[in-house]
Amino acid sequence: MAWIQFLIAAFGINRPVSQEYLAELGYRAEILEHKEPGGMMNHFSISMGGLVYIQTKPPFKCSHIGSQLEGMVTGVSGVPKETVGLREG
Repeated sequence: MAWIQFLIAAFGINRPVSQEYLAELGYRAEILEHKEPGGMMNHFSISMGGLVYIQTKPPFKCSHIGSQLEGMVTGVSGVPKETVGLREG
């Protein structure tokens, strides 16, 4: 995400760069261009900052939750997922 922000700052872009668009660029760079498995949670969490709700099924969206929390909070869905195994086969 920092590299994408650097590239935009150094070379510019011909459209407004929202936090959501920055996250989408990060997702596309990692998942689509490199053809690596993974999700979008990290990209949106980093780009948006703060406490966020991420809807990962279409229509995708991410929004800030109005609360402030001290420290770091991680939520776990409990749904097993083996991303490395997705590349095989």
